[in-house]
Amino acid sequence: MRTKRKLSFIMVLTAVTLISILCYAAFMKPDRRIQRFQEEFGLTLPAETKVIFAERDYGAMGDGFCFYIYQLPPQEMSLLLQEKSLSRWRPLPLDSSLTVLINERVNAFTSSDMVKEIDFNIQNGYYIFRNTGNPQASLSSGNSMDTPYPNAVFGIIDLQNDTIYYGTWDM
Repeated sequence: MRTKRKLSFIMVLTAVTLISILCYAAFMKPDRRIQRFQEEFGLTLPAETKVIFAERDYGAMGDGFCFYIYQLPPQEMSLLLQEKSLSRWRPLPLDSSLTVLINERVNAFTSSDMVKEIDFNIQNGYYIFRNTGNPQASLSSGNSMDTPYPNAVFGIIDLQNDTIYYGTWDM
């Protein structure tokens, strides 16, 4: 009888432990909005990162856009700047034609007043801009408006406001 009770107790304890682990894993999934940025640029955002704006709209054929704004604590932003993956990013400010392009695209895609107030003429930080339709094409400051960008991805790290902007468009 005692053996049967011990066996029952062990089975119940095992079941409760297994259910607890599964529930913990299900609720602790990383935020997909943060994962997208990390996968795109190879930069790891800290756990304290807050998504302060997110808009994503893609159709069945893959056409669409996404735009995210992340807020980091100042000390975490300092740690982010030490990552080796940031070596591919260029220092701000953006070329004026690229600033115009990003402002136009982001404002065209979103109806958010908060986003429409953003001017991407940021002076202190880093940026990356890629033509995803032709990844081999290089972007120099002189040719940013000479080539159409129907498919692009960009990231802007604003050091003054400890903010990161991430956007894509695919037309």
